[in-house]
Amino acid sequence: MIKTLLFIVSVCVLISLQSLIVNPGVYAADKSPNAICHQQVDSLKKQATEKAKTTLLGKIVKPLKAIIQPFRFRHNEKVRVTKIIHNYIIKDSLAATQQSATAAKQIKGLTDSLLLLQKHLNSVVTQAQLTKLLDSIKQKQHKADSIANASKTAANTKPATVDTPAKERNAKPPVADANTSQVAKAEAEAKAKQAKLNTIRKLYNGTILITDTSKNKDTAYIKRLSLGHQAQVLGYYSDVSENNIKSFNFKLLTTLVYGVNLIDNIDKTELSNNVSAVDSAKKANCKVLLSLYNNSPGSTSKFLNSNTAKTGLISRAIKMMQQIGANGINIDFNGLGAHQKGYFVGFLASLRQALPKGAVLSVTLPADDKGVAYDLVALDKYADSFIIDFSEIINTPGPLAPLDNGSNYSVETCFALYLDQGILPSKFIMGLSYSGVIWQNKPQQFLRYIPYNSIRTNYSDATVIYGKGESSAHIEADYGKTYIDIWYDDEKTLGEKYDYALENALGGVSVKTLGDDNGYGELQKVLASKFIKIDTTTIDTKIIKHTLMASLLEFGRLLVTNPCGQHINPTYSQVLGLINIVLILVLLVGGGVLFYQVKTQGEAWEWRQKMIYGLVAVFAIWTVFFLMWLFFWDQNPYFGPSDGKKNVGHCINISFIILYIILISGIGVGVLIRWAYQFSTDTEKP
Repeated sequence: MIKTLLFIVSVCVLISLQSLIVNPGVYAADKSPNAICHQQVDSLKKQATEKAKTTLLGKIVKPLKAIIQPFRFRHNEKVRVTKIIHNYIIKDSLAATQQSATAAKQIKGLTDSLLLLQKHLNSVVTQAQLTKLLDSIKQKQHKADSIANASKTAANTKPATVDTPAKERNAKPPVADANTSQVAKAEAEAKAKQAKLNTIRKLYNGTILITDTSKNKDTAYIKRLSLGHQAQVLGYYSDVSENNIKSFNFKLLTTLVYGVNLIDNIDKTELSNNVSAVDSAKKANCKVLLSLYNNSPGSTSKFLNSNTAKTGLISRAIKMMQQIGANGINIDFNGLGAHQKGYFVGFLASLRQALPKGAVLSVTLPADDKGVAYDLVALDKYADSFIIDFSEIINTPGPLAPLDNGSNYSVETCFALYLDQGILPSKFIMGLSYSGVIWQNKPQQFLRYIPYNSIRTNYSDATVIYGKGESSAHIEADYGKTYIDIWYDDEKTLGEKYDYALENALGGVSVKTLGDDNGYGELQKVLASKFIKIDTTTIDTKIIKHTLMASLLEFGRLLVTNPCGQHINPTYSQVLGLINIVLILVLLVGGGVLFYQVKTQGEAWEWRQKMIYGLVAVFAIWTVFFLMWLFFWDQNPYFGPSDGKKNVGHCINISFIILYIILISGIGVGVLIRWAYQFSTDTEKP
C-alpha cells in the first residue's frame, strides 16, 4: 500500500513537470513550494534554450514528454515507464554514439543516471534532487553527443597536412654515425688501392699513353704513364740463397743488393749461378749493389787488423763490382766491437777513395748497436746511406722488428737514437725480413728462422695474434710436450712499418731475403701499394675546340718547343699574315707622314723625334711577327713545324724563341762592330 502511494506521488511530480514545460507561464505568480519548484525548472529550460535548441535539455524534454503522457490516463504503469525510458533514451543514445568506443563509456554513465531517475520515481523527489538530477543528465548527454559527432567527423575527413617547419624542411639529412663513416671510408680506400694496383700491373709491361681533356673541354692532353717510387726499395739476395726468384717482379725494386762473402773466401773470383738475379734486376732498370757480408766476428776482427787483407778485399770487390755491372758496394759486417770502431772507419775511408767516381757506398748497421762499434758521425762522411738491419734475433723471445713496444730494439727507439746524431733521415733505410723466428717456450731457447711461405703453408689454420704496439704477427703452436712461439711480419704489419718509413721521410726500406714469400703474393702487393707511384708526363697537346684561350696556349707552346713533327693550325699563319699587312701599312703611312712633315716644316717639327722612335718600335715588332709568319707558313721549307710541310724528313730542330735570339744576337753584334769601327775612325781623325 505504501509503495503504491509513493508511486502515485512520483507520477504526480512528473505530471507537474510536464505541465511546467508545456505551460511555463501558468505558475508565474504562484509562490507555493510547488510553484517555486516549477519556476526553477522553467529557468533551467530557458537557459538551455538560449544556448542551443539542440542541446541536451531539448533532447531530454521530448523523451520525458513521451514518458509522462501515459501517466495522465493510466495508473500502475511502472513497468511501462521503465520500458519507455529504455526505448526512448538508452537506445537513442546508443545509436548516436555507436561509432565511438569512448562515447560508449559515456553512455554507460548516462544509463546509470537514468536508472537513478527510475529509482527516484519510487521515492519522494524533492526540488533539489530533481534539479541536480537534470543537471547531471544534461552534462553527460552533451559530452556523449560531442564525442559521437567528433568521431563521425573524423571518419569522413582526410587527415590534415602537417606543415613541416622551414628549418626542418631545409635541414641536412641525418649524418651517418662514426662506425658507418669508417666503413664507407675503408671501402673507398680499398677501391682506390685496387684501382691503383690494376694500373700498376698494366705498367709492368711498359708505359701507357692516355688522353685527358682540359676543364673547358677544348684541349686534349696526351700523357704518358710510367712507374716511379716514392722512396728507395732494396731487395736482398745472396750468392748462397736457395730461393728461386726467376718469377720475381723486379720492377718493385729500385736496387738489388747482391751479397757475397769475400772475407772468408779470399780466393773467390767466380760468381755463383745466383748472379743471374743481377741480370734480371738490370733488365728491370734496377740499380745493383755488391754487398760484402761476413757473419763471423772473429774473421771480421782479423780482417780489420790487417792492412794487406783490407787492400786485397778492396781490389777484388771493385773488380767484381765492375764484372757484374754494379752501381756500388754495401758493407755488412756483423759482430763488431767498440775497440774496432776506428779500424772500420779507416777501412771505409780507403774503400771510398778507391771506388770510381759516382759509385754508391752504403753500410749495414745493427738495429741495436749494443757494442757501440759504429762511429756514425765519422761514417757519414763516406757513406751515402745506412741500412738499419732488423733481421737478426735478439736475446729474448719476441718479434724481429717491433714497431713500438717500449724496448730498446723497437723500430721507433732505434731510429730515434740514430736520428739524434744529426744525420738526415733520407740517409737511413729500414731493413726488414721476410722470415720469422721460432722460440721454444720451455726450456726457453731460439730454434731457427722460418720463411714467410713456410709459415703460411704449415700454420695456415693457426690463430694469428697481433700484439699491441708490436705491429707483428704471433702464432702459438704445440711442440712435443711444450709449445713454440712464432713471430713474423705479414702484409698488415709490413704495411704499418712501410707507413712509418714514409711518414718519417726515411730513405726507404730493404726486404730480406727475396724469394722467402714464393707462392704468396700479398707481401709484394703491399710493397707495390705503398712505394710504387704512377708518374704522369704530358707529351703532346691537341686542340679539340678552337677557343681563343686554347689557341693562344697552343701557339705559345709551339714557339718554345721542338717544331719537328708538330701540327700546324692554318689559322696561325693566316692571322700572322694579316698582322704583318697591318704593320707594313702602319710603317708606310707613318713613314709618309714623317717625310711630308720634315719636308714642309724641316727638322723644327716638334713630333719629328717621337715619330722616328715610334716607327723604329713598330719596325722591331714587325720583324718579330714577320719571322713568326715565316715560322708557321706551311710553304716555308727551311724552319718551323714540319707537320704538313714538304720537308718532314729535313726538319731543323730549332724552336722559334731560339731562332729569334740568334737573329737578335747577330744584329746586336753587327751594330756593336759598326759602332766600334765608327768610334775608332773618329778617334784617328786629326
